[in-house]
Amino acid sequence: MGMKLPYSKIFSFILLLVSGALSSQTTVTSDVVGYLKITCLGGSDTVVGVPLPKSTVVNSTVDSVNPGASQITLTLITMTASEYQDSHFVRFGEGSSLEGAKMTISANTNNTLTLEAVSGYDLSDVSVGDELAIIPHATLSELFESVATIPEGTEVFYFDSTGASINKSSAGGYIYYAPTWYDASTFANADGAVLFPDDALIVRVPGDVANDFNLIISGEVPNVGHSFPVVTSSAGANDNLIAPQIPVALTIATLFSNASDGDEVLLFDNNTRAINKSSSAGYVYYAPTWYDSSTFDNADNVLLNPWELAVYRRANQNGQSAAIFSGRDDYLNNL
Repeated sequence: MGMKLPYSKIFSFILLLVSGALSSQTTVTSDVVGYLKITCLGGSDTVVGVPLPKSTVVNSTVDSVNPGASQITLTLITMTASEYQDSHFVRFGEGSSLEGAKMTISANTNNTLTLEAVSGYDLSDVSVGDELAIIPHATLSELFESVATIPEGTEVFYFDSTGASINKSSAGGYIYYAPTWYDASTFANADGAVLFPDDALIVRVPGDVANDFNLIISGEVPNVGHSFPVVTSSAGANDNLIAPQIPVALTIATLFSNASDGDEVLLFDNNTRAINKSSSAGYVYYAPTWYDSSTFDNADNVLLNPWELAVYRRANQNGQSAAIFSGRDDYLNNL
């Protein structure tokens, strides 16, 4: 299956049709898998996301919803209690009011999922019959499984987008000493640490050019539109560290079509070798247009690689709220 996509790096689609019984009630079908290459430079910070999810393990539909308890009962499926707890997420399917929304499963019974609430989404919008997929979270060791030799002392930093501030320090991190990833604070084994879709990470590789390596990130190409939240502070601007789970380049006006006046996007150049980089480009929104922050030229058609995005600086909204950015990308028409 061949197609041309607006993408400046390596993006390969491989048609993979898989039909197999997960249980007597459920069949899993994966339409298209692909991969992306992200280069991590030695002696430098690299912005990385998880652009492709792992393969879906369950496809089902909603039988009933209890919004107050953040619970959804599924149709014609039997699960093992707690088998998806904290290790999997739900993604709502095409046609749902929450199409593309992703929520971690915090508990499950044999037929009911309890979901972690995400600011900006309302489970009251879910309808009986809505399709959804249960997908495993990627883990830290899986992100690097394509790298034959990870340089000793390589670090990964994650961030908290819910706090009310800008220019945030990391909320925590991990460090690698062969053959194990460790929590940088507790030194507990972190190989299985969960990486959330749509979150940006900073990979810090020590040394110099001799330590350069490529991350080959493979997974299932999303077959539904994208949807991700940007959190607003209760007072003042708030930085969201994001790398949306979208495998193709999009224009800034397409990716962020629900912006508010004063919202900013700050990018960091992964091709520049440096630690604690300043932003290399910035864009600001004043309805109905995105502008280059330096030249004030119209930037609506600037192409962004979602998996390399870093900071969405949400302007002061005079109250706690979240913006949901959603849409259906052109590549979906070719799947």
